[in-house]
Amino acid sequence: MKAALHGIPTRTAMQTEFRILSADATLGDAVRSLLAGSQVDFPVVGHDGQVLGVLTRSGLIKGLAEKGTEHRVSEVMDRRFVIAHPYEMLDVALARLDDLECRSLPVVAEGRVVGMLTPDNVSELMMVRSALKTPPSRAEV
Repeated sequence: MKAALHGIPTRTAMQTEFRILSADATLGDAVRSLLAGSQVDFPVVGHDGQVLGVLTRSGLIKGLAEKGTEHRVSEVMDRRFVIAHPYEMLDVALARLDDLECRSLPVVAEGRVVGMLTPDNVSELMMVRSALKTPPSRAEV
């Protein structure tokens, strides 16, 4: 898989339609975001737009059970996360997920979240490429 991803930039596989949660949002707000779509992990940002953590589905459920809906996302978000850059190669970005419980990478450019990357996104990209028999292209870089 690593060889198949070599030379492909992260922006090729990242989700560009996603929800971001404010650190001040409540767990109830997070539940509404979770149920509104298929996204399961949410980047959490401060007032300045900088990523402070990632709220995972499992973290949200655990937080709901322990704290209820009125507590802040910042109280249960995962602070152990990594980010990727849109032009960084996929194989390099995904390698950083190996030691983390969080399976999503916020993709950040100029201090703002511009995408989300998950192993599922990468798998979907590989399936599409396989169906189209499309080799990686330097034009994507």
